[in-house]
Amino acid sequence: MNGGFFPRLTPGRLAFAGVAVALALYFTKRRRTTEHRQTPEPQQTAEPRQTPEPRQTPEPRQTPEPQQTQEPPRRGQKIPSDVRDAMIAHALEEDPNECCGLLAGSDGVVLKHYRITNAERSPYRYSMDGRELNAALREIDDSGWELQVIYHSHTHSPAYPSDTDVRLAANWPDPYYLLISLLDKSSPDVRLFAIAEGEIREEALEVG
Repeated sequence: MNGGFFPRLTPGRLAFAGVAVALALYFTKRRRTTEHRQTPEPQQTAEPRQTPEPRQTPEPRQTPEPQQTQEPPRRGQKIPSDVRDAMIAHALEEDPNECCGLLAGSDGVVLKHYRITNAERSPYRYSMDGRELNAALREIDDSGWELQVIYHSHTHSPAYPSDTDVRLAANWPDPYYLLISLLDKSSPDVRLFAIAEGEIREEALEVG
């Protein structure tokens, strides 16, 4: 099965534990920092009571116009074409094993691409090298960026989250999950997903 971390007592499993702790600490710190930065609104001084104006004759009530239902905005992610090409190159270089990595930036703009070693070195699963992951997360945090995308390749299946990918995302639903399928190596399929509470939603991926 393609996908994320696979529960077994191997060196890769130990790497998974480090990855889990690193990502959990990163997102916990980001949430606490965001809460701390919110400045409370100043208390307003009560205005002196004003003498009521004489009552006016109310105007006839107007029939409200029916409200239009709006669909929730589609978020999506814009990725520079050179970053997309670099991720595809990474996937092809690691084939037949899965590759993995991160994209980070600010205000929806990708500013850096991190290649992370797949400690599993497997065609069916990936586990990010703990040292490389920690170093990337530290730089992201120190730069004031956001972890925007976690990506990996599927070497023998479509670009769609596996059950293992969904279980991984249950702990880290904030970033997008980008899948690169190498079923057709001459034209790899790259797709973007949001995964939250077990639900998979494909998102718009703009390249340019």
